[in-house]
Amino acid sequence: MQAPEIPGNERHRLAALERLQILDTAPQERFDRLTRLAKKLFQVPIALVSLVDADRQWFKSRQGLDACETPRNISFCGHAILHDSIFHVPDTHSDARFSDNPLVTLAPGIRMYAGAPLRAPDGLRVGTLCIIDDKPRRLDQSQLAALRDLADCVERELAQAEYETLMVRLSEAESYSRAVMDHVVDGIMTLDAQGIILDLNPAVLQMFGCARGDLLGRAMGSLLVPLEGAQDSAGLVTAMDAILRRAEGLELLLQGQRPDGSLFPLEVGIAEVSRRSERNFVLLLRDITRRHGAEKEQKKYAVALERLHTITTSAWSFERKVDELLLLGRDVFELPLAIVSRIEAQDYQVEFIRGPEGAPEPGTGFALGKTYCVHCLQADAPLGFHRAGESEIRDHPCYQSFGLEAYIGAPLLVDGLRYGTLNFSGLEARSQPFGKIDFNLIQLFSRWVGNEISRHRTQVVLRHEIAHRTAILDSANFSIMYCDLEGVIRSFNRGAQQMLGYSAQEVVGQRRLNFVHDANELAASAAAQGLDITLESAVEVLVGQSRSGTADEREWTYVRRDGSRFTAQVSITSVRDDQGEVSGYVCIGADISERKRIDAMKSEFISTVSHELRTPLTSISGSLGLIGGGVLGELPEKAVPLLAIARKNSERLIHLINDLLDIEKISAGKMQFDLRTQDVSVLVSKALEGIAGYATTYDVSLMQGRFPVGTPRIWVDEQRIQQILANYLSNAIKFSPPGSEVQLHVDLLGAWVRLSVEDQGIGIAAAFRPHVFEKFAQADGSDTKKTAGTGLGLAICKELAEHMGGQVGFESQAGCGSLFYAEFPLADRDGVSPAGARQNPYGWPFVERRRNSAASRAHAAVPAEPGASSRVLHVRDAKDQTLQRLADRLTLDVEQAYSIEDARARLQNRAYDLVILDIGLADQRMGTLLPDIQAMRDSPRVMVLTAEDSLAPWLSEVDTVLVKSRISEQDLGQCVRRLLQSAQA
Repeated sequence: MQAPEIPGNERHRLAALERLQILDTAPQERFDRLTRLAKKLFQVPIALVSLVDADRQWFKSRQGLDACETPRNISFCGHAILHDSIFHVPDTHSDARFSDNPLVTLAPGIRMYAGAPLRAPDGLRVGTLCIIDDKPRRLDQSQLAALRDLADCVERELAQAEYETLMVRLSEAESYSRAVMDHVVDGIMTLDAQGIILDLNPAVLQMFGCARGDLLGRAMGSLLVPLEGAQDSAGLVTAMDAILRRAEGLELLLQGQRPDGSLFPLEVGIAEVSRRSERNFVLLLRDITRRHGAEKEQKKYAVALERLHTITTSAWSFERKVDELLLLGRDVFELPLAIVSRIEAQDYQVEFIRGPEGAPEPGTGFALGKTYCVHCLQADAPLGFHRAGESEIRDHPCYQSFGLEAYIGAPLLVDGLRYGTLNFSGLEARSQPFGKIDFNLIQLFSRWVGNEISRHRTQVVLRHEIAHRTAILDSANFSIMYCDLEGVIRSFNRGAQQMLGYSAQEVVGQRRLNFVHDANELAASAAAQGLDITLESAVEVLVGQSRSGTADEREWTYVRRDGSRFTAQVSITSVRDDQGEVSGYVCIGADISERKRIDAMKSEFISTVSHELRTPLTSISGSLGLIGGGVLGELPEKAVPLLAIARKNSERLIHLINDLLDIEKISAGKMQFDLRTQDVSVLVSKALEGIAGYATTYDVSLMQGRFPVGTPRIWVDEQRIQQILANYLSNAIKFSPPGSEVQLHVDLLGAWVRLSVEDQGIGIAAAFRPHVFEKFAQADGSDTKKTAGTGLGLAICKELAEHMGGQVGFESQAGCGSLFYAEFPLADRDGVSPAGARQNPYGWPFVERRRNSAASRAHAAVPAEPGASSRVLHVRDAKDQTLQRLADRLTLDVEQAYSIEDARARLQNRAYDLVILDIGLADQRMGTLLPDIQAMRDSPRVMVLTAEDSLAPWLSEVDTVLVKSRISEQDLGQCVRRLLQSAQA
């Protein structure tokens, strides 16, 4: 049996299914009628609407099957949701995937299956409409089309279900009105044929405000007044006797009149009865004063939603839409002053306003404490009052200063963070307090405004980003082309036009990606890949590798419009959409003709240096050594120092040439490494022996320092590790005072071995520390410096260590000496790197560790403000524009991780100063990241952003927890800045 695969978008698919809120609900006729129709139409015993959950398939509607669900791993529908087309298995017994499936071999004994995928409104496949037969059967195309049509009907019902869920809030007002009407006590009255009141219940007395004796025997017509313009089926109602004659079974809307002359609306139901052979009438009276009010509120709500829909769907500018929303709010709440405010700390600023003459202008500021909005923000909910002067709010500074009687407002959130308020107010008191519908509307308006501000911000950022990137692309001195999946070019930058001689109009939408390539070169590459060269395969030759997710970078021959050819370094990368599917390709090409010419010149120069300079210099140095050693006899006293100077300078030139050649070999990838398992103790002994004579020259003692128990081994090239240690030791000796010590230590740091050289010299100045391992970097670059050197030694050490899977660093304090180290992974006797080791970019084993705090401080001075070197990882399920703006302002390097797995991988491969965890993620495993962060040697600071208060125990172990709705963007920025400063201190 073959279990169904899990789709790549499973997490999003399950979220879409959850949004439908349909799982484990009662059967519904709108789905059952479709499965009945499918069963009858296809003459099958079983028809199902199946929804595929995480580990089961659940049947929303089932015909011919008692079970309400089955495991997903044996389901047919699990296979059906993997594709858009109908999944049809004519005979399960002859299909190896299902022949031994329990649903085939046992009840219900499936022999034929056909399932049409069901898509949620967002397009994700969540289930199937399927039919099952107990006999083998192959459906023809017309039957498959009919099944698809029925599945489309089911999809519409699913969409309707989601729509109904969204409309629940809108129905609250109607539910409220119904509840009010259901609890009103009706009045009952009996009349004779002439309309005289014979009997009544206490509700009538309460309704009309009269005593029983005042109403009995009175004509009913004296209590009722027809509504102006009200009509029955025969025409205008003018008299009570006409009502009694013609209104049997009729319900009328009239007005009741109390003794004080006040009127109230009544709903009157009339029925004729026979009592003691006399004609009587029974009246059912219902005071509908409250219902009239509720209907008025409902109408107001409906009109408001209709106008809001018009605003939302219009093509108006952002500013016009907000202005129209303020006008709508003024009409709905019957208040003349409408404001969108921006609040920073304790400052309230008017951002948008609609009001009467004399109202504040946009940009006007107030102290937050002098506005009603301070209470709205404290409540974190909509707030309103209709008569401030008659309430405790009359002592508020806002009432004292402006006399605002009525107010309704709601907090305004943008991207989940506090932004300000949306509020409406007026000098006149309202006759009625704000109701539930009013608070629902102000909250709806506030959310809409917040979304519009966020959308506007995003659009502004995108416009600037597009303009910025377009300018960069157009100014780039290389060609950039974008093509679709068929290879048709959709973008052709100015650099490509200048490089290739074509205009964008000639290329975009007209040519395929291969049009600038040498045809013979493409054919040869196609043949090597086993492809027949065609227009399509030519494109495939170029983009095939990039489709797997890795960039395809190599040299190609480009052909200009005039037919001339040149070599281009071409990099092709796939572009993926939100679902991770490839949507196109970006091709970047650089003319490297000049670079190749320079490389040839450089190679020729290196060859010249190697053969024309190093060889004679070696000979000169050797000859000077022989002469100085007395091979020609005793030298004149004045000649000895001159020969020593000449020999010293020739050796210095040889050293410089050797360093230059080493750097060139490393850069060109030509440096050979003979990697083997080496005994660290042997390496240390050889290093100390080899440099002992040099130390004697400077009157410096060499000592073996700390050494761990046992015999650690590392996987390195012995010659190259000796080169690193010799450089470290010679530098330490040169910069140590006479009579001091230089020690070579070996330490075990987990899965790593550190070899470090410690001196008692002058240390390294703070300003020079960031440049220590750069090429040609020297702390003393003057002509009068005391120690000789090329400035290449440490740069070579860094390159050599990294090529062998290691890393270098140092610790130093001015005036107190320095410690330079190289670290390598532990290895066993077979040269296999230990568990936990990875491969570095050069292919050698490499273990990423947290940065040593002392080394970090040694490499760079602590910045007063976080800078571009500050690395931040933001873990959440959607891109956050607020953090992006904050990153731009603080020049931060912010990376987004959209899942726990993505975040964990990034933490293993890069060091961060701050990790921001957003526990609003659908994945509720956010706390499981904390042990990974804490286990790092130099763990970053941790900030948690929550949508609401949380009591999760793991939150007590992080640096800070912020509730997004209670902070502003400014608050967030200050907190991020503080954490980054403490992380870099």
